[in-house]
Amino acid sequence: MFEILRRYFAEFGFEAFAYMVPSKTEPGRIEMDAFGFPDAWAETYRSAEMDTIDPFPRYVARSGRPLRLTEISAQAQSKEQKAFLEQAREHGITDGLIIPTFGIRQNLGVFAIGQVKDLKVLERASVFALQAVAQAAHTQMEMLASRADGLRTNLSNRETEILHWIALGKTNSEIATILGIGGPTVATYIKRVFDKLDVKDRSSAAVKAIRWGIINI
Repeated sequence: MFEILRRYFAEFGFEAFAYMVPSKTEPGRIEMDAFGFPDAWAETYRSAEMDTIDPFPRYVARSGRPLRLTEISAQAQSKEQKAFLEQAREHGITDGLIIPTFGIRQNLGVFAIGQVKDLKVLERASVFALQAVAQAAHTQMEMLASRADGLRTNLSNRETEILHWIALGKTNSEIATILGIGGPTVATYIKRVFDKLDVKDRSSAAVKAIRWGIINI
């Protein structure tokens, strides 16, 4: 889906975008997927935990409507926010749009689209069309996340553990040795995993589990 969005935004003249949602595990933090922004900026954003002072998601969430980066920058008042904006400029971040979206469970999502070479792009772009696509994408990702949460809850800890080793390419006998259980027991667990994920083979199980965030490797 992110590749489809990247191509769509590029047609409007935007070379980069980021998708941000509140962290489910760390209150007050933001999880972000970024595409097309300078690598140094993306690395700095994550390593320096700049999501904690990023004014863009918070301002646009309060406004409830799309805003240009320059609009939000003009409202930033704290020293931390001003320092954030200065670092963004130093890393080559240009003007763009920040678009709020709301999920099926009222979960907030924010799209930041930018890195335009010609600022006239922002004047010509159909904000309504961009917002509609961003909202549709957020809703779809919320639905996928909800399904993944259901599957994750449906799998036992042992089934999830075995699924992890399947994704790493381990055989039944290797998994049995690692976990200290019998081969037939491993086979039984794998059958349960296949049934719950509605798949027929190990590769499909691994792909589905990784794609839906059930496991990380």
